[in-house]
Amino acid sequence: MTWGETAAGVLPVAVLCLAISVEGSGSGGAFSWLWIWGALFLLFAVPVVGLLKAIERGFPRWCAPFFGLAVLDAWLIYAIFTQRLFPEPWVDWVMRTGILLLVGYFCFGLVRIARRKPALRRKPEGGTNDGGQEIGMLLFCAHTYMPLVMLLAFDEIPVAAKSLMILAGGVVLVLGGVVYMRARDRRAGGMGLIVSALVVWGYAGAAAGLYWRIFGWG
Repeated sequence: MTWGETAAGVLPVAVLCLAISVEGSGSGGAFSWLWIWGALFLLFAVPVVGLLKAIERGFPRWCAPFFGLAVLDAWLIYAIFTQRLFPEPWVDWVMRTGILLLVGYFCFGLVRIARRKPALRRKPEGGTNDGGQEIGMLLFCAHTYMPLVMLLAFDEIPVAAKSLMILAGGVVLVLGGVVYMRARDRRAGGMGLIVSALVVWGYAGAAAGLYWRIFGWG
């Protein structure tokens, strides 16, 4: 397992934490909308590129979070195409156009890979696909959704405060992913994911509670 593969494995959870950290910042003018647009675009671009690489390389272990992020994107597509997300309509249409281009790129990539049939028959990189490997990859996929716990916990907190708290929790989740990717023992790797998820769960509740005790609700 190389450090490049490790970085790929933790990229989805890092991107989701980044996107959540700027949620609600669109009231600060055009510059803040640009941050949100960029984060949302990354949220779609990362799984498109990652899944194409995963298919081409035979679904290695690092690919699981990209599937998790793709499922979340499928839900977000409905919201983006049916709701106004930005004060200026043209910003919404730029986002929708970008997503359509990414979908087209993904379809083109699938056709290109299908024509290179030997690539689809390659064995997965990073180990065999036994039961323990599959359970670990499912756990790694579920780990991608942990930033949503922070999104709910910090929902009413101002962006300037919650962004730092979300990014701090994101560091813990990334470290959990690194432990999973680098651990030679699969149980130890799985425990890294579980412990980081539990830490972030407890941290989100405690940090939100502390914030409201200090600054109150109004």
